[in-house]
Amino acid sequence: MKLVDLLNWGVQHMELKKSTENELIGRIIEDFAEAKTIMLVSYKGITIEQDTRLRCLLREGGCKYMIYKQDLLERALLEAGHTSLAYYAGESGVGYIVGYHTSDAPEELIYQFNQPITCIKVLAASIEGSCYDGVT
Repeated sequence: MKLVDLLNWGVQHMELKKSTENELIGRIIEDFAEAKTIMLVSYKGITIEQDTRLRCLLREGGCKYMIYKQDLLERALLEAGHTSLAYYAGESGVGYIVGYHTSDAPEELIYQFNQPITCIKVLAASIEGSCYDGVT
């Protein structure tokens, strides 16, 4: 492979990666726009079994739990106007939970999931437009 071909491949690959990132950011922003509640949570130390159980519990409660790369989540929060939440997205091991139906559904489900041990820590939340930093 010639150097020119390699450079062209690299440019095409970077453009594809950039369009994929922009598409993912768009999906995250859509989640935020439809949500009554947005919670940033730390999932450090959670096992795969616990993660699976949490996702099922949240899905049944009308919520969505997603994990993306830090920079994608941070960019999406900034573009969506959630600057106070974006501060927490820069940390490693941070995911988001959105609640679509009632503003307290994610909070109740996290509480239920964390019994009897605490696995998920809520870092910050936006509940019907009001932001709460350092929730737990």
